[in-house]
Amino acid sequence: MTDLGALGGEYSAGQGINAAGAIAGYSTLSTGFYRAFVYSNGQMANLGTLGGNYSAAYAINSAGQIVGQSATTNNLQHAFLYSGGAIADLGTLGGAAPSESTIAYAINDSGTIVGYSYLPDGNFHGFVYSQGKMTDIGTLGGDWSQAYAINLAGQVTGQAYLKGNTAAHAFLYSAGKMTGLGASGLAINSSGAIVGSADVPNNTRYEVYHAVIFEKGKPVDLNKLIPTGSGWVLSAATSINGSGEIVGCGLIHNVSHGFLLTPK
Repeated sequence: MTDLGALGGEYSAGQGINAAGAIAGYSTLSTGFYRAFVYSNGQMANLGTLGGNYSAAYAINSAGQIVGQSATTNNLQHAFLYSGGAIADLGTLGGAAPSESTIAYAINDSGTIVGYSYLPDGNFHGFVYSQGKMTDIGTLGGDWSQAYAINLAGQVTGQAYLKGNTAAHAFLYSAGKMTGLGASGLAINSSGAIVGSADVPNNTRYEVYHAVIFEKGKPVDLNKLIPTGSGWVLSAATSINGSGEIVGCGLIHNVSHGFLLTPK
């Protein structure tokens, strides 16, 4: 484990990494404000903002394009694309101030971006941004949705609410159609495999979440696929690569740790 340092402050977090090992994330400055960064060749570079006092980066593709969220000059919160040394505002799906907010969570190697944006009515929907246009991907019948990940084929996953807004399910958005999967989808690989988390039955009044992988559109508890007696409780699967390796977070003997699952 290598300490990447910070941009003069005391806190930093890496959020995405590309095949060349360049890392995108965010760090505090000595002033305490956050800035998006890219870390490459042992150096952390400040990406700046859209004119406001903070920014945060969440993903980077193989071309070094970075997406995230930044404050604007009038203190709104907009999704951005950092490419070729410049940071650009991606706009919104029509949300009006003060709820004029967007965030970009992922970008694929074709430069297609996903995230979510507020609408004129104050609700928020997931979006796909491509060739200068932001497209609303809708919901599963409710008022809200968020897109978290996209693969090279343009398949998108995230979470969307059902009619009545009493439950939210993971979805697969492909060829302009959103399909509900249940649970929450956090990542998708080049083969279309989706991982995330789902609440499981328990004897308490609190919700308990387990890491899952979706097989044939249904969530499968990853805790049932690891050796019994391991001491692990896998809480959330946050990413999966083309080889089927899965990373996430959980508890081992009641202590929080990250995990890597490698297929047999």
